[in-house]
Amino acid sequence: MKKDHFTSTWLALREPYDILSRNKNLKKFIRQSDRILDIGAGTGAFSRWCLANNIFFENMMLLDHDQRLLNNTQRITSRFCKNRKLIIKKVSKKEFKVEDPVSNLTFGFKTLNKDLSLSINLINNFDVLSMSALIDLLSFNYLKKLFNKIKCDKVIAMTLCFNGKINWNDKNSYDKYIVNEFNREQQSIKAGDISLGYRSIDKVKQLSKKKKFKITIYDSSWRLLSNTDDNKNFHHKYLETLYKPLKRNKYTDNKILEKWYISKIKLINSGSLETRVGHNDIIIET
Repeated sequence: MKKDHFTSTWLALREPYDILSRNKNLKKFIRQSDRILDIGAGTGAFSRWCLANNIFFENMMLLDHDQRLLNNTQRITSRFCKNRKLIIKKVSKKEFKVEDPVSNLTFGFKTLNKDLSLSINLINNFDVLSMSALIDLLSFNYLKKLFNKIKCDKVIAMTLCFNGKINWNDKNSYDKYIVNEFNREQQSIKAGDISLGYRSIDKVKQLSKKKKFKITIYDSSWRLLSNTDDNKNFHHKYLETLYKPLKRNKYTDNKILEKWYISKIKLINSGSLETRVGHNDIIIET
């Protein structure tokens, strides 16, 4: 992950953990709809979670401001489908379909390269609005516009929302300081506006209550282990997402940061560290 956007490498590394962490209760809210807009879709990870859970949409629009990520969608989804004996058919450069030969269900995909700030004008053309690992990067202005624009009888699925809580099985005296510094750093200017960070969940609650929308919140936290090479690798990469922005932050005590980081790395390498990264899945029924 770079300062202002995700990389395809990071998204690929986190996708297996996202698939495991999303709450299974999501299925009862989104299964029956046939049109879905996935804002900040990246390489289409949420669509693959849907496929893994036998949720097929007639029409899914994958919207992202990063064309490079969207360009990887068909290739990654094709590999995913091959492992699950699903058939993928290319319709055009920006459109493809996935078919299940057993159920005869078809999942239609289209990609759209568009700035997220312009996506609000599209939301009422769809039954479901999906946003994955995104709302902490958004501003309050964006959320207000979204809630003011959306019509009744829609479902908003905000999944893997960071809630500001990070815990370790092996405690360090600097843990609280690092988490507080990281949460403060996340509430910074991104895409020309101030991101809400973990406070985004409370803002979503407030806006839902004001609009009298029904909101349901589930746990979808990551549990990171260090018991295999793959888990160690991802654990290292995750730790870097804390370390690197704080290293650049002039307000962070670098001596504390370095001591903390080195101690966590040693625990990962020894195979003993477990990290729980707090996420919530939010369903809003308008």
